Amino acid sequence: MQLLEHRPPLRVGYNASVLAVAGAAAGAALAPLDGSSATRIVAQVAVCAFVHYTVNVMLISVVVGASVRKSVLGVARSSFSVTILPFALMASAALILVVLWERSPLLSGALVGPLLAIALYQRSTFRELRAMRLALTDPLTGLGNHRAFHDRLERELADSLEQGYPFSLCLVDIDDFKAINDSYGHPGGDKVL
Repeated sequence: MQLLEHRPPLRVGYNASVLAVAGAAAGAALAPLDGSSATRIVAQVAVCAFVHYTVNVMLISVVVGASVRKSVLGVARSSFSVTILPFALMASAALILVVLWERSPLLSGALVGPLLAIALYQRSTFRELRAMRLALTDPLTGLGNHRAFHDRLERELADSLEQGYPFSLCLVDIDDFKAINDSYGHPGGDKVL
């Protein structure tokens, strides 16, 4: 799916690796929990979901934290607040799948509706996030607009004061930028920006 959305191959590879590591960690955590009683099944799904989710969020937070120069725990905390609901829905669907599968694999088809609802919820959330990003950036260059500049400036100033590090702001005024657009076209001007 990410390749269809034209995501960079390195990002797609990292995301796939994160899912593989999270899945392996969840499987390792699940191994000691043996048995098939109802309580045991709930415990197995809960442990598996918790480990998978935690490893996934932490590994993604490491990369995001490094790229935006924020603490990994701060990024993880923010991510937890945004992603916990859809992941809890998926964990409950996984529990239902296990119960249905043990009864008869054909019954797992009953999950099509709930899984479709979860997918629609996630797509709606993704579109909201994309709309917020578009409201703060220029669609051609991907650079922040006036509103994004002031929001970021306010956050950086607050972080600087809170954490006690110096803060600098560098403004660049490009004279006669129209000449660049006229000479190299708007795509050339966008690359310069």
